[in-house]
Amino acid sequence: MRFVHLTDPHLSSLAGWQPGAGAGKRWLGYLSWRRKRRWQLRRDMLDRLTEAAQAEGPAVLAITGDLAHIGLAHEIREARDWLEHLGPPDRVVVVPGNHDVYARDSWSAIAPLWADYLQLGDMDPAGDGRAAYPVVREFEGVALVCASSALPTAPLLATGRLGAAQLARLETTLREVRERATFPCLLIHHPPVPGLTHWRKRLGDEVALERLLCRAQVPLALHGHLHRDLCAVRGATHIFGTAAASSVIGKEPASYRVFDVEPEDGGWRVTMKLKRFSAESATFTTVDHETWIVPRPGAA
Repeated sequence: MRFVHLTDPHLSSLAGWQPGAGAGKRWLGYLSWRRKRRWQLRRDMLDRLTEAAQAEGPAVLAITGDLAHIGLAHEIREARDWLEHLGPPDRVVVVPGNHDVYARDSWSAIAPLWADYLQLGDMDPAGDGRAAYPVVREFEGVALVCASSALPTAPLLATGRLGAAQLARLETTLREVRERATFPCLLIHHPPVPGLTHWRKRLGDEVALERLLCRAQVPLALHGHLHRDLCAVRGATHIFGTAAASSVIGKEPASYRVFDVEPEDGGWRVTMKLKRFSAESATFTTVDHETWIVPRPGAA
């Protein structure tokens, strides 16, 4: 099964929005967009990337959050239009990011508009949506296990948290996936283990999640949030972060990853290709390639 991972498109525009006296944290987000992000994160680059990603012929596109900048209702609607252009809900998997659930009113906009892409059914528009997770999307023997780390935070913080209840449900879900002899891949916005980012941007329960991944023998975890390409291995888990899908300047150019998961010798062969935009060729070229074998849990 082939799927593509892309993340942090930040596709929405804040042009014409005027922060009012009650804008709160959104003032800072708006200033960040106006001063730099509207130049760094461009829709024309995102359109190039999605065209290239779709040309890979994936069964599904997996998006790990931050479709918006500051979680405004008009941004959520704009993101919905983009998702419909990208593909139908049975071929596109989305988990929310901290910029999507930016403020207390953000989830009430997301709930009715992204419900079918999030596969959460009739969502409660109150809160931040984490109570509905995890969600499992299965494609040809691969289970994309979606967790939500997105919640509103204080100014200058971009942290996330799963919470004890979601962690408990996630462990049960991963055990059920393993019992079905299905290949599990965790999708989450924040880096899932310690040591990958600054405390101001980290997952609050990253230690607990790292231990869970180890116990559950999860072979693959994908995240966004950091706007750069990185990889790490913790126990049996290969962890990949990917640069922002609309990046033209900044930490790294726009990138996406292609994964092929195929049964082999009682386990799976996993191949990962990292495709990054090259200004020289004006195309996405392979800059990293890795293949490894994942044994089924309990296999000798």
